[in-house]
Amino acid sequence: MANNANMLKGLIELQILKILDDNKEIYAFELASLISKYSRGLINVTHPSLYPSLYRLKDKGYISIKEKTVANRNRKYYCLQNSGRAYYKKIRKEYEEITEGMKNVFEYTNDRKR
Repeated sequence: MANNANMLKGLIELQILKILDDNKEIYAFELASLISKYSRGLINVTHPSLYPSLYRLKDKGYISIKEKTVANRNRKYYCLQNSGRAYYKKIRKEYEEITEGMKNVFEYTNDRKR
């Protein structure tokens, strides 16, 4: 699964929103690390694929960016907005319905083969 970039591409926003929902604020490197950690290493999001999703979510008003200086370095911290929390709940429900539907298809086709 870690090598299937096309499948994961559509799920990056959902993963970002889930982690932001669990954290008050987080910077991009930490966000990418947590996706890998929580997926037990099955999903590794690279920065080139992470940043476009972050900026899309910001442009839609779902997240905000706060700049902070840490150890003489500027860091951008990403925070979930109320509209982003509502959007997260909506797309998570849709994802769970699709996942359940796919599970049903796989079980049905496996049952027919027996």
